[in-house]
Amino acid sequence: MSAMYIPSNAVSYQAYSTDIVNGKVENASYKGASIYIVDEQKWYRILDDLTLAPLVYNIAGGTSGSAGSTFITGSVVLGAGEEVIGVTVGKLSSGSVEFTNTSGSSVAYSIGDTVSAGSAVITPYEIPNIFRVNGGSGYITGIYLSTNKAGINPAFRVHFYSASTVTLSGDNMPYLDSYIDTPYNLGSFDLISMSSSADTSGSCSRSSDTTTIRQPVIAQPNSKSLWVALETRSSYTPASVSEKYNITIIMDNN
Repeated sequence: MSAMYIPSNAVSYQAYSTDIVNGKVENASYKGASIYIVDEQKWYRILDDLTLAPLVYNIAGGTSGSAGSTFITGSVVLGAGEEVIGVTVGKLSSGSVEFTNTSGSSVAYSIGDTVSAGSAVITPYEIPNIFRVNGGSGYITGIYLSTNKAGINPAFRVHFYSASTVTLSGDNMPYLDSYIDTPYNLGSFDLISMSSSADTSGSCSRSSDTTTIRQPVIAQPNSKSLWVALETRSSYTPASVSEKYNITIIMDNN
């Protein structure tokens, strides 16, 4: 069916979601009118180009009425834009990256050393699609760091960047923070020392923070990615065989 005109003091229509083609409903041609999509049970506004935009009700005076009828006082506004129409609150997202270091216990780390997969790795690690939109912004509200070696308690600093073009020092070298990379530097956060469970056989060491971190971060205009790098703030000895590290980030997107 096409849109059915509903007589009232204000122009409004009724249709089904299957009637929407290229964002429009045939015969729904009154700009500024409301249209009710029956199967979605949602109201939309007809814009100047005749496309539909969701309506969001700002309730000013509460609701009243009995079962079967509800009367709403307040104003009607269009939903938020960007790539997700109608989103008016934050959206939590998460992402992680894992790398394996193969240096073994023959080379211990000193305070301030870079920790990565190896000496050839001189760029941060990407966590893709953690921002809601290209060029998005938000707050890091959770960070988790894990390694598959039990019984160690080093503390780490996690660095945040908005691009991969940052140049870092290789694994087990003093961490490099170059001035030329300032446009991409989003700050850092120091985690508390790692700890392990009582049974260290086959266990791991972890550190996390979800109560004090609220790190503001902004993506590059053409990107939804966040990049991270790891610096040790303690001296420690890595595993005698390949050791894995996992960095997980929780983001509250704007």
